[in-house]
Amino acid sequence: MEKRVKNSFYLTLAVILALSVGLIMSPVASSNAVAKTIKIRMVGTLPIGHHLTKALNLFAKVAEEKSNNRVKFTLYPAQQLYNDKDLVNVLPKGAVDAAIINSGLWSGKVKSGGPLFFPFYYKDRDTFYSMFKTKAWDIISKDFEKEGNVKVLSLIEYGSSTLISKEKIASLADWKGTKIRSYSRYGAVALQALGSAPVVMSSGDVYMALQRGTLDGALSGVSSFVSRKWMEQCKYFLKPNFCQATPFLLVFNLRFWNKLPKDIQQILQEAALEAQAYTIKFTSTSDIKYRKVLRDKGLTEVPISPEEVARWTAKVVPALKAEYVKQIGAAKAEKILSNLPK
Repeated sequence: MEKRVKNSFYLTLAVILALSVGLIMSPVASSNAVAKTIKIRMVGTLPIGHHLTKALNLFAKVAEEKSNNRVKFTLYPAQQLYNDKDLVNVLPKGAVDAAIINSGLWSGKVKSGGPLFFPFYYKDRDTFYSMFKTKAWDIISKDFEKEGNVKVLSLIEYGSSTLISKEKIASLADWKGTKIRSYSRYGAVALQALGSAPVVMSSGDVYMALQRGTLDGALSGVSSFVSRKWMEQCKYFLKPNFCQATPFLLVFNLRFWNKLPKDIQQILQEAALEAQAYTIKFTSTSDIKYRKVLRDKGLTEVPISPEEVARWTAKVVPALKAEYVKQIGAAKAEKILSNLPK
């Protein structure tokens, strides 16, 4: 009798333990598995306070909110982890998961992306933006995946770009022999066509190069002239734009992106478009304000006549097209160039 009581006790205890384990392992455990946080490491390269850093923060905030915190970002702005040139190599390898990149520095890896940075090619910003709705962009964006191993989610507008310099440059003759920083292959092609000696350099290195006299000037967005304090080393900046827009891109490492759930991909895409809209709206007025800051600091804004701009364009555009054909071949270049907005 005592043995049967003991056996009954142990059987009851076993059932209770089994039920307890089942309660622990089933609904709650599976719920936790579904709700597992997706951690994303993301890089930005502009200074704290710059509108591209604000766009980085906005993207992360919107994505986290829309996902009910299923995604969580660790952000590395202001070149805390990598500069814009480093990202060309480390992002495709998965050293970080996402970034806002200077797409002009990717022309050696994604060769078809040249038209993103064609100086003197597009008549205005709206014409440039319309490129992202063309067959040309379809080809280029696919090449970012195939050749760059990154998924492009959106444009992030840096703003129009122009020249800041130590000496006045107002004619073709003035370009000759100058050493000017470029942020892209095709910016360098344009400078060379004008008679300058271009130097492709990360933005973080420009101030010291200007200070030491290694550079006579630099191409960039006017926001950098202020935020990176290049205005302290220069006296002049051009009134006309070299590029109507400077397209940074919000991208993810492709392998990382492809592993994300479809609903998270959709949320990230929506957040990227919100960041894009913010930067386009911001730069539509901010460049005017930055130019005023430069004038207030004592720099001279140099106007260039339409006739002189036409002379520059006549030198630059054929050189851009020739280099593009050289990089990707005549047939592919024609297919893309023929679909660019005029």
